[in-house]
Amino acid sequence: MALRPIRLLTLDLDDTLVDSDGTAVERIADAMRRARELLGAALDDASAERIRAAAVAADPVVEGRLATLVRLLPIAPEDERVAEIRAAYNARLLELLRAFPDMHETLRALRDRYRLVIITNGPEELQRSKVERFGLQDAVDDVVISGALGIHKPDPRIFWEACRRAGIDPAEAAHVGDAITTDVAGAQGAGMGAIWCRPERARALTEADLPVIPDLTIERFHELPSALA
Repeated sequence: MALRPIRLLTLDLDDTLVDSDGTAVERIADAMRRARELLGAALDDASAERIRAAAVAADPVVEGRLATLVRLLPIAPEDERVAEIRAAYNARLLELLRAFPDMHETLRALRDRYRLVIITNGPEELQRSKVERFGLQDAVDDVVISGALGIHKPDPRIFWEACRRAGIDPAEAAHVGDAITTDVAGAQGAGMGAIWCRPERARALTEADLPVIPDLTIERFHELPSALA
């Protein structure tokens, strides 16, 4: 599919600009250690390893890794210990998080040609911390966080809000993200172009495997300026 001429690029944050997925193995290990401390004999070695492996292998788009871990643990979802396990999972997120190669250089190249707005799903405080951790508030024109609005991708309203704040019609905008359902389908549902930054986990997929077809596909974020040239 062809991408229309655009004046605004909206950008996903997690696993498009920064490598949240790459923190999963260590964070799942942190959560599992805490679960074993809390559950004791109720969680034997073999079960703990099976749950850890299933959580690491879980598709973060279909069911989050932490959600998979909690679902498989021998503990009720409403048990107060679940909150401690979740806290252990999130404790080192900002410490472990890394930007993808050439992220800032790519943003500078894009900002010469387009307005740039980040659209990210997640709690406002956490997502704002990620933005500040990498100085992204100075690299883009605006940041739209689902937790601040009470709406999240793929709801078209969050894309429309980003366009409204930028003063640009959705027809003159495109969104870049790694998730087919929330990013690509969401942007197209809002009347915007959709650029898929295909993650490692989806490299083997063909168009026939996808529920929607992106207007443009890149393998790494730093490819975007040349792909739009």
